[in-house]
Amino acid sequence: MPRGAVAGIAVLVAFSLVLTLPLRLVAGAVPGLSAREAEGSVWHGVLREARIGPFAADTLEVHLRPLPLLAGKLELAIATRSLEASWAFKGKVGPTGLADLDGTLPLAGGLSGLPIDSASFSEFGAVFDANGCQRAGGMLSISVAIPGSTKLDLSGSAHCSGRDLVIPLRGAGGMERLDLRILPDGRWQGDLAVAGISGEVQAQLAKSGFAARPGSTDMVMRASGKF
Repeated sequence: MPRGAVAGIAVLVAFSLVLTLPLRLVAGAVPGLSAREAEGSVWHGVLREARIGPFAADTLEVHLRPLPLLAGKLELAIATRSLEASWAFKGKVGPTGLADLDGTLPLAGGLSGLPIDSASFSEFGAVFDANGCQRAGGMLSISVAIPGSTKLDLSGSAHCSGRDLVIPLRGAGGMERLDLRILPDGRWQGDLAVAGISGEVQAQLAKSGFAARPGSTDMVMRASGKF
């Protein structure tokens, strides 16, 4: 048998073996992806009580994308489904980052003190390598539950700044902002500021961890953590 044919058969056999790997063995290779239970193979499986970083994704359908695998890259397509739509959240994740995230995920309990209760993604993605953030794009929108006030919606686009992923989010009126910076090792820092706050609401915000900015009516909060 020609060597080319032997090599081709070997590649097909290896490819077939990869497709039958249990999902639980492969999901752990994706930073931030976890679940209470994994069912099925990497070709098509389900993660129960799944989490993507700080976000609860509940039941997450997962399957391996074959074309990146041929190039030696692991990439998983993920999706959650709802009764109202064929999918509620979807995207692609891998060891070096994520791509094409679309949809909304809840954030129960906020983000290390920041009063964020949900995040919506639109064509959102970011890729890191040993040198840090290499490319990023898409939109992130968040819902912020301010004590004593209505919920605030902030949005912004992602981009690389040096080695870091930076997402500056702003409210429609320009009075609210959150500057989010994510480092290559997963550490992050967020600075939330709300301007033009009345004295009564300021007192409530102070009890929730906000601090008054000297010489202004702004209330600010800084939080940090690691995804």
